[in-house]
Amino acid sequence: MIVARNISDSLLALWTCLVLLFAMTISGGCRSGDKTATPVPTAQMSFYDDPAEMRLEILKHVPLGAPLATAKSIMEANGFDCAIHQGEAKSPYLYCDQSRIWKEPVVRRWQVVVYYDESGVTDITVSTGLIGP
Repeated sequence: MIVARNISDSLLALWTCLVLLFAMTISGGCRSGDKTATPVPTAQMSFYDDPAEMRLEILKHVPLGAPLATAKSIMEANGFDCAIHQGEAKSPYLYCDQSRIWKEPVVRRWQVVVYYDESGVTDITVSTGLIGP
């Protein structure tokens, strides 16, 4: 009888684990449809000298429609300093800036403007240039 009780307890423990696993799977599945979740940046951006190429690279990481908080988080994770500004033409916007040494003492600077509204990112513009003597 002791052996039967141990088997019964083991089966109950196994059953409990399976029920909990199933419950966690279902609850995780419900969250997967949540459109408000902020994606975590998974890959670093490549940096290009050409503004059009750089814009396409940024759009791979910050797609149109992305929430402002996501755009800011991804840009900052890639080394940009970002701040929200009120604009006149396409207001408001997120301004992001980064400089890297190109050839000492010259640096390359990337300036990115991320336009947004209540639906998320609506447009991105990029300028880049060299600064130095």
